[in-house]
Amino acid sequence: MSSYWERFLADNKLDRNALITIFVCIGISTIFSRIGFLSLLYLAPLGFAVISTGAFMFTFIAAALANFIFGFTAYLTLQGNMINFWINILYLTVLLLAFTWIIGSGKYRTLYRLIIASIAGAAAFVFVISNPNSQFYELFISIAEEISANLINSSDTDASERMFLTQMFNSGNIIEVFRQFILKGGALASIIFLFFINRQIAIGALFLIKKQRFGGKITQFYVPPNTIWILLGSLSFAVFASMVRIEIFEVLAWNIFVVCAIIFLAQGAGILMFYLEQKSAGFRLVINLMIIIVIFSPINVIALAALLLLGIVEIWVPFRKSKSIQ
Repeated sequence: MSSYWERFLADNKLDRNALITIFVCIGISTIFSRIGFLSLLYLAPLGFAVISTGAFMFTFIAAALANFIFGFTAYLTLQGNMINFWINILYLTVLLLAFTWIIGSGKYRTLYRLIIASIAGAAAFVFVISNPNSQFYELFISIAEEISANLINSSDTDASERMFLTQMFNSGNIIEVFRQFILKGGALASIIFLFFINRQIAIGALFLIKKQRFGGKITQFYVPPNTIWILLGSLSFAVFASMVRIEIFEVLAWNIFVVCAIIFLAQGAGILMFYLEQKSAGFRLVINLMIIIVIFSPINVIALAALLLLGIVEIWVPFRKSKSIQ
């Protein structure tokens, strides 16, 4: 057994320091996954482990095993639902595999890995939130009911208007709105941003801790030129599918549109960062603080739309002189 373990470590080029890094990062990830807002960042430590050690598959297996052990312990302690336990394990395992593959595999362009992995993650999310045995489904229903009650009770109207609001904003209608949003790009966009943010945090941590850089900069990111036609075609087809009421085609078209829109949004961000790099450190600091404020303000939609349009315009107007593919 020991000889097999030694051969495994040797084949994967894992030494003592690499193992310590991986297990410490898995521990941090496990803690993050159970602490409120930090649960959105629980993938970042695993990304750091993969980048630092290069052990993509070993990190995934170890993290998946740790997730199973902690999940099973919680199931036994709380005497939970066995089906819900396996659904959660499946969902988290898919996310772990998808994210570590984005970080650790260099076979395809980062953009393509992000899209493929996000599709897998979004499919798992839709499955989980649609399953009545899942705690995510129960949370989804309770949120819809709470929103419905707040909308109806906050209105100071007469009985007839209140009845109208009850019919319009009942939990069933709100659930249907959420379902449409999730299926038509909401789930995919959420997973893409989840993976992207965690990847960037992992890269930032690598630079701060080890003074190492990983991957290309966003200023060097360029969208394949033909993507604009996919963007326009998917939008047109989504509108057509909506008119003829073919939901499966509508869902597919909207998800393709969302992917293309996010890609152009990234290109717009690359243009912005390209010009910021040419300014002083003080100016960049002020602009970055303003960007953070805008993101958490009501005008964030306008700012994102401006970046999206900027990214699209660069198809015809080269804002950056030198081009390289990330």
